[in-house]
Amino acid sequence: MDSAFWLDFIRYVVMYVPLMAGTYVSFLILRYPDLTLEASWSLGGIVACVLVGHVPPIVAPLAGLLIGAVCGSLTSVIFVTIGRAKLLAGLLSYYILEAVGFHLLGDKASIFLRHSVSSFGFPDNAALAFTYYAILSALTLAAIRIWQRSRFGVSSRLVGENPRASLFFGLSINKHFASGLILSNAIVGLGGGLWAVNYGQASNVQGIGLVIKAFLALLLGHQLLLMIRRSKRAEPLTILVGTAVFVLLTLVSQLALIRIGAWSQSPIPWFRDTDKQVILAMILILALRLRDQRTGRKGVVSEW
Repeated sequence: MDSAFWLDFIRYVVMYVPLMAGTYVSFLILRYPDLTLEASWSLGGIVACVLVGHVPPIVAPLAGLLIGAVCGSLTSVIFVTIGRAKLLAGLLSYYILEAVGFHLLGDKASIFLRHSVSSFGFPDNAALAFTYYAILSALTLAAIRIWQRSRFGVSSRLVGENPRASLFFGLSINKHFASGLILSNAIVGLGGGLWAVNYGQASNVQGIGLVIKAFLALLLGHQLLLMIRRSKRAEPLTILVGTAVFVLLTLVSQLALIRIGAWSQSPIPWFRDTDKQVILAMILILALRLRDQRTGRKGVVSEW
């Protein structure tokens, strides 16, 4: 593992932080399996790319924040309307937003940006583009930490952990779920916009499967923190640990495949790139089993 490997590691950790942060709020704080996050990622990227021709590339990704908030608002309205059915609300919202994405794309399957406006308008200065990405990711983590330590954030955790008990404290379930969904989708929408403008392309299927991977990575990070006897509850550090583990496993598996292919002088015919998620799932299962044997605690994951 040379310096290029660790540079890629740092770069991808920074890029995945908004996705992990939004998934963290929805899945681990609110205990809400929101599939709308995938649509927010895709739509945030599409809208950001569409706007690049009208606003500076460095500003366009910020539109993903607004688009994500709109997506979260739609899910909140559906959630309240159909009687607080979490999974169904996310599914319905996802299919509605998917249709919106196809309308924005028109007859095209994807939208591509010119080289001169990719990387936030700094295509020939990777360091400057990375710095911009890193600043927004750091602000995202700071916002999550401030929100979680606020009175509203604490009450949102209570609503997520035990909605019935929260009623005895006079907390509004609908209000806390709605605000959490708007926050999580806004962050993921921002992440989608940043990713799309950085790489110069976006599509309506760009977010498919990302939220599930993010959730598994967060659970793995949470279990690792539990095994070293940190707080039983999920905390913002879970975002960084989960992201780091996910990126590390992805890069190591890619490097292993390259080395094996070079050693055998032929590709592995039965191994596909998507099989890496099987490896991640197996590692998570092993971590859960070892944690239960060592501590006897179930933590956040017991509810899933």
